[in-house]
This record gives sequence, C-alpha cells and structure tokens, in this order.
Amino acid sequence: MFSCDTSAGMVATVHRNLPPPEECRALARAFRSKATEPGVPARTATIMSSISRSLSGLASQLELLVETAASERSMPARGAETQRQPLR
Repeated sequence: MFSCDTSAGMVATVHRNLPPPEECRALARAFRSKATEPGVPARTATIMSSISRSLSGLASQLELLVETAASERSMPARGAETQRQPLR
C-alpha cells in the first residue's frame, strides 16, 4: 500500500492518503458529540467514543511524524554515521 524509502517519502504518502490532523480532530469532535446525543444506543456510543479517541491519537501521531521527518532531514542518514569499533 505505502512504498517509500525515506521519512520524507512517508510523510508525502501520508499527506496524499490520510486526512490532515485538523480534519482528524474535527471528526473526533463530531464522533464524540454524536456519541453523547440522547437516543444513541450504548454500544454505538461506545464505538463512536473509541473512534473519537483513535482519530485524536491519529492526529497527534501525524503531527509527530511531520516534526520527526523535519528534524531527521537535518541529521545524517542511517548508515552515514561512523561505524563503532569492536570491543577488545
């Protein structure tokens, strides 16, 4: 489904395929609100609350991915760091 070989590539793939964090949070609020409406069956409300928490978590993880990818761009790539000397 996703194929990329860099964190920047993964971020670009995520941006093309997933809603942005702001939209995830808006959906989370909508599910949370709907779950508390009168007449919503308990099981449905529980599922909606769970979806709300998942969407909030997804928003946080997407933001973290973008921040991490940005900081990694300023660091040397894996394998580019110096090799450790074996213990003697």
